[in-house]
Amino acid sequence: MKKYFTKWSMAIALGLGLSTNLAASYQVETIAGSSSDADDVDGRGNAARFSLPQMLSIDSSGNLYVPDVNRSLSWEQYYPIRKITTSGSVYNVSTLGYVSHGLDFPATTTTLYKGNILVADSFGSIGIIDEHGNKADIRSGSWGYNAANFVVDAGDNIYFTDSGQNYVGLITSTGAVSTFVNGLNAPQGITMDTFGNLYVTNSGDNTIKKITPTVTISTIAGISGSSGSVDGDGLTAATFNNPLGIAIDASGNLYVADQGNNTIRKLTNNAGTYSVSTIAGLAGSSGSSDGIGSAARFNAPTGLAVDVLGYIYVSDTNNNTIRKLFCSVEVDFTTGAHFSGPVTGEIKFVGNDSDAVCTFDGSATQNVQVTKGKISMSSSAPIATGAYMHLNGGNLIVTTGGNVASLAMDQDGALEVQTTDAVNLTHLIGSGELAIESVVNSLVTVTTDLSAETAGGINVNHGEFHVNNGKTPVAPLKIANGVDLRLTSGQVSSSLTVDTGGVVAVDAGKKVGAALVETTTYSFDVDDGYFKSGSDVLPWPVNLTGFNSGPNDIAWAPVHPWNTSWASWWSTNDTTDQGLTYGGVPLTFWNITGDPLAAITGNFVYFFTDGDGLAAHPTISVPTDNDVALVGDVGMQGGSSINLGAGATWARNITVFPATA
Repeated sequence: MKKYFTKWSMAIALGLGLSTNLAASYQVETIAGSSSDADDVDGRGNAARFSLPQMLSIDSSGNLYVPDVNRSLSWEQYYPIRKITTSGSVYNVSTLGYVSHGLDFPATTTTLYKGNILVADSFGSIGIIDEHGNKADIRSGSWGYNAANFVVDAGDNIYFTDSGQNYVGLITSTGAVSTFVNGLNAPQGITMDTFGNLYVTNSGDNTIKKITPTVTISTIAGISGSSGSVDGDGLTAATFNNPLGIAIDASGNLYVADQGNNTIRKLTNNAGTYSVSTIAGLAGSSGSSDGIGSAARFNAPTGLAVDVLGYIYVSDTNNNTIRKLFCSVEVDFTTGAHFSGPVTGEIKFVGNDSDAVCTFDGSATQNVQVTKGKISMSSSAPIATGAYMHLNGGNLIVTTGGNVASLAMDQDGALEVQTTDAVNLTHLIGSGELAIESVVNSLVTVTTDLSAETAGGINVNHGEFHVNNGKTPVAPLKIANGVDLRLTSGQVSSSLTVDTGGVVAVDAGKKVGAALVETTTYSFDVDDGYFKSGSDVLPWPVNLTGFNSGPNDIAWAPVHPWNTSWASWWSTNDTTDQGLTYGGVPLTFWNITGDPLAAITGNFVYFFTDGDGLAAHPTISVPTDNDVALVGDVGMQGGSSINLGAGATWARNITVFPATA
């Protein structure tokens, strides 16, 4: 694949590093959809399909919302609202156009509003769609109206452009609708700065307007009545050709989708005056190519949004794609490299081999990618808040404790921990598997919910892995090579594989999920916690250790490898009279055969029921002060027997597994 980066070759053989303030041209890449195929297909990245995506918006978490149009479903049109998550997954959040939804025209723009979806259409109606897909209009539409775009202020007031009626309207947080400013010419895009000033693309006369909170209107760029693609001073030189989408960044710079020119324009803020430049695309030339600056091509770009890191997103309407613009610097390195330059934009590290190591103590305003080799950095390295360290074939070495930079992986990557201080994993997205390695007995903790966007799972090969008030990804968690997994008020959200010598410690935590697999022998150390796994393969032997007098519960319902369906529950002494039930339903276990338990150790009770009971089971010895309960049609077959130690008792009412857990 061709690379589009400003490249810096690092002369490490001479002991040289690179330390300079770097900036690069804007790179364009397609992040979702395909220019060769228009459709309504969910998926990840380029596997998804769009059909004429319109004005897009972005929420505070970086998720994009895009209205799609021109799709036919059986005998009627439908107009889906698509969501693009920060990991690139695309799916419909609402399908509009049916009579029950009251929207029979294509949606033009959408955003989040008070936790629901705010949507406008080409008939001029504006409404709110709840989580069930029901739409309630807050502004009725009519022929000749066209609600093109809107922006929501901090007080939940909605400012919207109506290109059919040539004005900007206002819907207050209480639902009152009024005209905010008249006299525009086919206004389309609208955005707002932190001072409450509105910026509008006045597409009918190819200008960009500023509207103050006191309704003072001024032109900041473009020459009224003149179309073109000239860059330069906003008021005296710059020209546009049907400007549509507009967005603002944290520095007050504006970005415009100049649809008629098939370009993206930037209005650089110079203390209230603006200079205009073309940052991507080539005027008069349409296409779908990714690339740097004028090498990229667009085909009728419409919507535009900017996130908190300065990434620019464009709905490239006639290409049926979503494009992303960003500055990027590529750093090639060999072992021993040291990179400390601050970068305005994104950094891509590429080692000369997979084991090459580069020390990074610089900064970046956007994401940092490692595509080959290893980057060594402290956990507090200054990557911008909200940015990710992308391990796309490369590894991250952490040399100090603390919160690790948010990790993202489209390929498998590794987190190598070289400190005895606790390292906290707070964000993890992507489809690749994260391998956690450590050269010392390091501690990696999870304190947040990692389950939402991670498909690849975590493979812990050394050290200790603690889940503390957090959740692991909804993907396999593998504990190997003597690793200790401790759940402290946290949970494993998916299948758990425990390899040789692994220990699962449950301290007021829980394990939930669909599968429990192990390869040899492992232990459960439960301290006021519980462990659950349903419909699992659970080979023996299993060691149950570390019980105390607290209300410990271990529960699973496995299928024995001997093809005998059975289940076993263990619990410490608990005099609560809840009976032997689970979820209010009496427990029914099948016959136990063979030799699943040669001995019982620890402070717990063991019970099973039904069928042949203790068929061919050896003698079970119950330690002092422990209880055993045999419930149901239990027989002592094949010479089986149970010997009770001093203080041990027979059947009691036991609290099994909390139905609400």
